[in-house]
Amino acid sequence: MNGTAADVSRLARSALGMAGQVQALGLATAAAVADRWLGALDPAPGPTTHAGPADRWGDLLGAVATTPTADRLVLPAAAPGNITGAELWVHNPTARPVEVEVHVGPLTSSTGGTLPTGAARAMPVGVAPRAPLVVAPGGAARVRLEVAVPEGTPAGHLHGVVTCSATPRQALPVVLEVRAAGEAGP
Repeated sequence: MNGTAADVSRLARSALGMAGQVQALGLATAAAVADRWLGALDPAPGPTTHAGPADRWGDLLGAVATTPTADRLVLPAAAPGNITGAELWVHNPTARPVEVEVHVGPLTSSTGGTLPTGAARAMPVGVAPRAPLVVAPGGAARVRLEVAVPEGTPAGHLHGVVTCSATPRQALPVVLEVRAAGEAGP
């Protein structure tokens, strides 16, 4: 790659393809997808504005984040030993009732640390435990996402996805900032 404008344009177009692969494969494999895409690039001769793959990955995320489909759910920050959460809505634009399941995948740090199974959960609001969530035609249902941050969790950012059985080709990225124990919040 010689660093020309055509190469930069090709990289930007490729970022959208990479985003599709990450969405299809899940965030758990995002690093592998990014490494594969970045590994296909030849280093530019001479000085470069990128310090390394991490900076280029950040540039790709920035390009992807400007697309209309790059929504994400940012949970309120929490310190270890606390619970944080948010509510999301599941909409049914069809003319028939739809039974859905909402799941939260594992929340993982950039160093590979993962919260224990069950620390993150999605609970339909106003639905009896273990009862199916049925969304009426043209209606919507509220789902509460909660994350219990265990004691001893190191400060940093955790990433995961929320999936819904009604939209199997889509996932909603989730970000949680874990604050250091005793750190004041906003």
